[in-house]
Amino acid sequence: TSAPTRSTARSVAIRKPPAKPSSALVDKRIAVLETSLRQAVIDHTRPLERYSTVLLRLCRAFDHEGKGTIGPDAFQGILSCFNISADEDECKALFRNYGLDLKGRLPYDVFARTLFTSRNRLLAWQDIQKQVPFSSQPTLERKKGEEVFRGKIQQGNKRCVTGVYTPTGWDSADLKRSREKPWAHLELQHVYGYAGKTEWQRGGDANKMDPKSSVVSPNLFYTSRREVVYYTATVGIVLNWKPGDSPGGVPAVNEQRFFFSHDDDILCLALDESRNYCATGQTAPVKRKKGMSVKPTVSVWDVHSMQELAQLEHAEMKTEDGRTESGAMGGIQAVCFSENGKLIVSVCKNIKSTVHVWNWRRRELIFRLHSKQGVPPQVFGVRWCPVEVRSDDGSKQRLFDFASFGVKHISFWKEELKSESGQQREFKNGKNWVAEPGEFQPAKEARAKQAEIQDVLCVEFLPNGDVVSGMASGDMYIWRSSTHSSGSQLKRKDKPRLGIGMQVVRCVTYEELGSKRTLRAHRHNLQVLKLRPVGIDRTNDVLLSGGGDGEIKMWHLDPQGFPTLKGAFEIRPKDHRRAIKPNIKALDTFPSSNEMVIGTDQCDVWRVYLKSVPAADRSVETEQTIMVKGHMKDLNGLDAHPTKEWLFATACESDRVYIWNALTKQELGHARLHNKKATAAAFRHNDGKRLAVG
Repeated sequence: TSAPTRSTARSVAIRKPPAKPSSALVDKRIAVLETSLRQAVIDHTRPLERYSTVLLRLCRAFDHEGKGTIGPDAFQGILSCFNISADEDECKALFRNYGLDLKGRLPYDVFARTLFTSRNRLLAWQDIQKQVPFSSQPTLERKKGEEVFRGKIQQGNKRCVTGVYTPTGWDSADLKRSREKPWAHLELQHVYGYAGKTEWQRGGDANKMDPKSSVVSPNLFYTSRREVVYYTATVGIVLNWKPGDSPGGVPAVNEQRFFFSHDDDILCLALDESRNYCATGQTAPVKRKKGMSVKPTVSVWDVHSMQELAQLEHAEMKTEDGRTESGAMGGIQAVCFSENGKLIVSVCKNIKSTVHVWNWRRRELIFRLHSKQGVPPQVFGVRWCPVEVRSDDGSKQRLFDFASFGVKHISFWKEELKSESGQQREFKNGKNWVAEPGEFQPAKEARAKQAEIQDVLCVEFLPNGDVVSGMASGDMYIWRSSTHSSGSQLKRKDKPRLGIGMQVVRCVTYEELGSKRTLRAHRHNLQVLKLRPVGIDRTNDVLLSGGGDGEIKMWHLDPQGFPTLKGAFEIRPKDHRRAIKPNIKALDTFPSSNEMVIGTDQCDVWRVYLKSVPAADRSVETEQTIMVKGHMKDLNGLDAHPTKEWLFATACESDRVYIWNALTKQELGHARLHNKKATAAAFRHNDGKRLAVG
């Protein structure tokens, strides 16, 4: 047989069927088909109509039997209405993705609902996470589950029905990076404001301060380098500020250093006599675990290096049988250094106002005793007495060691070398202090009849051993010892046990020029007293006082040691004609200078320079500059300018909106909302020429 020709071979060759497309290619075609159909339906949907409604209406038109299902032929007809073509295999593949019945038909209600639902939400209908979805330190088994999770997350005891879903395009590989600390970090550059918040009691006397919600302890001082130390929230701040060339202009230096050791709000601040070491006491930390004890702390730190030198934890006191006394230690309400700087006195914000005395360098508690019982805070402040007076035998001695004061009381504490009180000592070193209360209504004296019992807001010590106190009504009381030589003419019904015998001898008043009316020292809330030494012999010392009337008054001491008004000046804001006078919260002077720093209840810090001595009409020429500007109440709104990155706006509950310069750290302007609280502020997004306030 002859071999077949080439043409014959071609005629008998077997033709192979075309290769089926791969599954990846089919999935790609299905994704394109879904996207095209989804976009076509969106384009044909009228406003205020759901996308699924249009698709359902069209499916019902092709469902002639009304069974809620359609076949591949009907589905191709639906696609042709939108000018989309697809073969039968692609339709069947699409049916398999969205579910088929036993006859291979597509339930179009399910298809229309799921076509416009995200993939993660579809998965969430089956996979629901009812705990913290992604933990920072997961176990190996949980880590594997988190890497494949793309479902619904419901958290909390009362879980939300809707929940939240993993975002579109979620990649589980991002979890590894999310569990690591970011390479970038924030660094605090400047703090606006000062802790001078003041709340007033509702009803009754509108000028009476609410000590529970107000700052009552002094918190603003000069350091040895002429810097200013104060606090805001949990941060201790040291401000290096120097005025510029023009008064009220941009300062030449405006820098801050920060102390970050506290983990909750600071309540009090004190500086030692050298002005190099600072002590700050904070409120008690929040309990994070059941049964966790609350131990508020006092931190001692260097104002130059900002390094913490000691941290003093205040533990709860225990009864004789070893049980913990009821009542949590709510925080440290007051703190002060001793004259030599070796001891620290702190008072807790608990129902018994526990007084602690520490040797802070050794972190050793040497004395502890309850003082004033009541709803805290009962004690507003504590001050160590630096004055020694000459006794009858010619020797110098201190009448008492320190004084604590607050709600309708003042107590003078003196160390007892021998326990005459009969109280059991808790510490082995033999240190024991006993308090003697001051007497508000002593022997009959004409000028002391007005000395009613009221809250004591501040104290200062005079060179002759007297104590001057500022009262809630604005009065100024002079306290003198009945056992001291200068006060031997005073009478007492009983002999003081500690030999202190402090009692009110005068309520300081002055005559108004022109009217001859007798007025009290300040209208209300005399919260600041500061003795400004003048000269070596201390004969021209000036007593500075600041109250709720926004005035600083200068008092000279007469030969008997009683203050006499010589001058006064007001703190004047820029819009002082319309603005409310600020209450004076803190005041300090730099030694041997005419410069002072003042804190107000508007959370501002002022620098005041005395240009002249008081004139005959009691006027004083001053130069006043705001060093730190803040908000009077809670800050709720903040927004940055869209085009000027150095400009931002803030809104607070004190009915004011401020515009700030982030470069100079100064206020550029503000607007008042007429007793309306601002909760939000936003610049117009395109040019920032308008500011919306809510």
